[in-house]
Amino acid sequence: MSDESSALSDDGPGARTASPGQTSAILAASVVSAAASLIITVLTARVLSVDDNAEFLVFWSLYFGIVGIIAGVQTESTRAVTASQLPTGRPAGAHVQTAALILGLSVGAVIAATSPLWLEVFLHRSSPWVVLAVVAGVVLSAGHFTTLGALSGQKSWYTFAWLIGVEAIVRPVGALVAGLVLARALLPVQVSVVLPAAVWILFCLITPSGRRSFAARADVPLGQLLRNNIMTMLSSASWALLVTGFPALLRATGGDVDSGVLAGTILAITLTRAPIMIPLQAVQGVAINKFTQDQGRNLGVIFTFMAGVLGIGVLGGILASLIGPWIIRVVYGPAYQVAPLTVGVLTVAAAGMGWLVLTGAATLGISAHRAYTGGWFLAAVCAFGIASLPLDLVTRATLALGIGPLLGVAVHVITLVRHSRSLSEEETASVPG
Repeated sequence: MSDESSALSDDGPGARTASPGQTSAILAASVVSAAASLIITVLTARVLSVDDNAEFLVFWSLYFGIVGIIAGVQTESTRAVTASQLPTGRPAGAHVQTAALILGLSVGAVIAATSPLWLEVFLHRSSPWVVLAVVAGVVLSAGHFTTLGALSGQKSWYTFAWLIGVEAIVRPVGALVAGLVLARALLPVQVSVVLPAAVWILFCLITPSGRRSFAARADVPLGQLLRNNIMTMLSSASWALLVTGFPALLRATGGDVDSGVLAGTILAITLTRAPIMIPLQAVQGVAINKFTQDQGRNLGVIFTFMAGVLGIGVLGGILASLIGPWIIRVVYGPAYQVAPLTVGVLTVAAAGMGWLVLTGAATLGISAHRAYTGGWFLAAVCAFGIASLPLDLVTRATLALGIGPLLGVAVHVITLVRHSRSLSEEETASVPG
């Protein structure tokens, strides 16, 4: 009987890319993750007061914005572990989990040291103990994302999917217990969001592919791996600003904002991006793995996917403008009001974010770390600048999310086209006669 008979078995390093079944498993896990996030927003809207829920949504944005910076180790771990298995003849490099531990502890120390500066700005209703929860979550998340990256690099797609799904399921269960059992208090709900970041440890203890991922090595020594990780983390910082951390940015740049308007806008941003962003983030490891192997020789695949994402965004925008506000009112309550045009425009803008993820994965696949980082950084700077304009909250949000990502996409696409032309010229020159 083959290894595929087990739900946690994988093709392993010998497989070239994910099979249709493995890709379906990853997409299914992303659906579970999206559903879990949606359930949490519904639970907190019903369990917490409007003011506490607005605080929780900002915490959610801030925490996952910080964790989003750490998520850069996943993309570099995927590239490094994939490259270490190519027939280059180079000796094995550093353990990827060693780099994760160093980076996780370093970022956690910075967060703890700077907490007096940011706690009152973003979370003025929260307990100071929330800082400890954020630090613990960051350290654990470094290991979580590195495990996902190593699993992608080793093509252990089923375990990759299970880890995404289980981690996602644990979170709303914890939030439900914390919200309903522990006196509807804010801090327990916040802590429940952090704890699932430790699930990867269990996977590395009980599954063969998990143990193999824990022992995975990169294609470069520790110093170079740390530098590469820092580059991808800088890109992830930009990603975090544009995606998970953007609602917290809106509060920081907008002064006093009505809690209902703030919470409603955050919910609209979250719901409109989920159908595009969560599946793309889930299959990002598959994309980086493929682009690393192809070395940028097949740009047609990227442009085809970009066209598909745009089509989903446009059709989704029309549908969202018709039923989105009604869904928000029914699911979350009448206190959360969002205009139809806002929901529709935010949905279309999500396509630009999808493009940025796709082109970024391709750029990283050809080891163009500077262009990868530069594209994300430019997008984030543009979005931050627009979000700081003296406009109303909704206008700032839609303009920033609609324009910023497109600048980053331009940087990535120009890099990919130049790389493809360079490869074509080299191959032409190498043909005799």
